[in-house]
Amino acid sequence: MAQPDGPCPFCDKVIAGRNRTAFDVPLADLGAFLLAPALGMFVPGYLLLVARDHVPSFAHLGAEGLAAVEAWRRRRLPGLGERFGEYFAFEHGMGAPADGRTGACLDHAHLHLVPSAAGAKVIADALPWEEIPSYEALADARGVRYSYFGRGDRHLVVRDVDLPSQWVRRQTACALGLDTWDWAAYAGELELAVTLAKVEGHELGSAAPSSPTLHPTLKSTHLVS
Repeated sequence: MAQPDGPCPFCDKVIAGRNRTAFDVPLADLGAFLLAPALGMFVPGYLLLVARDHVPSFAHLGAEGLAAVEAWRRRRLPGLGERFGEYFAFEHGMGAPADGRTGACLDHAHLHLVPSAAGAKVIADALPWEEIPSYEALADARGVRYSYFGRGDRHLVVRDVDLPSQWVRRQTACALGLDTWDWAAYAGELELAVTLAKVEGHELGSAAPSSPTLHPTLKSTHLVS
C-alpha cells in the first residue's frame, strides 16, 4: 500500500480510527472502502466513499475494486435516495500527487456522493464529458488526472482536467443557492445530525471483522452488503 508523504487525515482518522470529530467516524466498513459523512456537508445525506488504501484515485482499485464499489452503489444508493434525494457521484481523481490540481484537497481517493438533482444538472453541463461504458472502465484512467461524474447508469469522465479546489462543492452549493461550500468554514453539524437520524436502521453494508469504530447508533444497521 502506498503511503502519503505527510499525515493523511483519511488514513489517520477514518481508516486507523483515531477519530477527532463525528465526521471522522465511518458509517460502514465495506472492505476496500468505507462510507463516511462528508465534512462540510451542506445538505443532509452528503457522504463519501473513502478507499481503505492510500491511493490517489479510485481508478487505482482496478476493474475488480471498481466493480465492488458499483455493486454497493447500485444496491444502497436507491434506498438512501428515498431519504435524501437523487444522488450523483463525483471524484477528483489524481494520477499522482505531483501531477497538479484536480480540485481535490487530499490525494487519498474519495468519491463524493451528493443528493442533489440541481447540482447534478449543473455539473453535467459544466465540462466536456466523455461517456465510458461502465464504472469498471474507469480503471483505464489509472495514472492520469481525471474528473468522474456518475448518475444513475451513466458514467462520465474528463481527463487531464485542471479544476479549482472544492470545485464540485462550489458548483453544487451554488445550484442550491447556498454559500456554505467551504468545508473549512462550515462543518455541517446540523446536517450530520439529520443524516444520522435518517440512516438509523437502514442497511448500509456489512462490517468487516477488522472494521474501525463505527457510529454507535449505526452498528446494528450493517447487515448483508
